[in-house]
Amino acid sequence: MLRFLALLCLLALTTGFHVPVTVLNRPSAFPSTPTSTTSFRTSFRTSSTTLNESPFDQITSFFAPTPIQAESEYEDVIVPPSPALGFAFLLPSLLLSFISFLPSLPLLLFSLFLLLQTTRIRFVFDQTSFSLQNAKPFSNELESSGENFVVGGENRWSYDSFVNYEFFPAAFPILVYFKETQTPDDKWAEGPGQLDKVGGGQLHFFPAIADVKVLKEEFEKRGCNKL
Repeated sequence: MLRFLALLCLLALTTGFHVPVTVLNRPSAFPSTPTSTTSFRTSFRTSSTTLNESPFDQITSFFAPTPIQAESEYEDVIVPPSPALGFAFLLPSLLLSFISFLPSLPLLLFSLFLLLQTTRIRFVFDQTSFSLQNAKPFSNELESSGENFVVGGENRWSYDSFVNYEFFPAAFPILVYFKETQTPDDKWAEGPGQLDKVGGGQLHFFPAIADVKVLKEEFEKRGCNKL
């Protein structure tokens, strides 16, 4: 039965995991006109205060350039999920199951867990922070992933709190690691924090179930510190 479910997962994920980088469009109170911070436009002001202005003020205000607010430096990005890690464990577990089912069972269950998390967890970069969010089933909407199960608090960390990040191993990342100082320092020794005390901060590890190339690009683009 588990073999049959695993094969179904393999078929479904093979055909359904071509997900591009998602850029979130946020509403703006300003016109979406391409411009730089030095761009200007002239506008005809028709407010009631115009009636109290002198003719000279009205003429100068008509020709006065009005600066347009610059767009945000970077767009919000949802990193595409990647089933590569789940498949890397699923395929050998299926092959092993034909030789001996019981030894393959832990590996098979772990691979199915990774594939489930791949469909559920999303890594999001917004204007100030990196966060983990949950994808609602059968929709494109995201919701909070709740509190961090190790140290508590929201799974959201500002870029300026980053101390380091890395991908292990570099050739085919299985784990993504980062370290931050946003977590209160009395929590730094809890969980994996005991493994690395260099530079201070709380450690976080998560499986590489998203596109690691995009993750790396966004970490670099948004100025996250790296030792």
